[in-house]
Amino acid sequence: MTTCYGFKIRDGCLLLPHRRRKLLRIPLTSHTQAIIAHHEIRSVTLTQDKLSLTYAKQITLIKPNGFIGIDQNLNNVTFAATDGSIVKHDLSEATQVKTTYREVRSRMRRNDMRIRRKITGKYGRKDREKVNRILHHASKIIVQQAKDHDSGIVMERLTGIRKLYQGSCTNMETVKGGRIAAE
Repeated sequence: MTTCYGFKIRDGCLLLPHRRRKLLRIPLTSHTQAIIAHHEIRSVTLTQDKLSLTYAKQITLIKPNGFIGIDQNLNNVTFAATDGSIVKHDLSEATQVKTTYREVRSRMRRNDMRIRRKITGKYGRKDREKVNRILHHASKIIVQQAKDHDSGIVMERLTGIRKLYQGSCTNMETVKGGRIAAE
């Protein structure tokens, strides 16, 4: 359920219209209450096990000194800054995790479909969690690099991709485990 209207926050609880003249009371944690006390709530989304509150926040715009362009590939993500530096972050560990869990799931030999689904679901969750951790680490490095140099981040556009590979790259560096090493 997602709503932008009719909800209220009173006495540390979120009140959602449930039935005619009936409100559903959802208690909020003290942390949530402290955050929303200073912001305007825009919408509320309620699922079976989660509550999401969307709020507006004032930010100060900065004028970037340069830009960092990001190129994603299967086994790496490369980002190049306008100052000429190019950094390559190795993502082959994520590919290896995917391959390993795919092999584990393919070797599943259970007669009971219910048990097979439960076990493959467990391995699917583990797979996603590990890959998400690796990707989060890579994105964190890129954002930190942009913050350090007051740069904006530009994602790649795949139109005209053949033209991108006509030039040659210089000044290549590789990031492994958060450390930058020259190739």
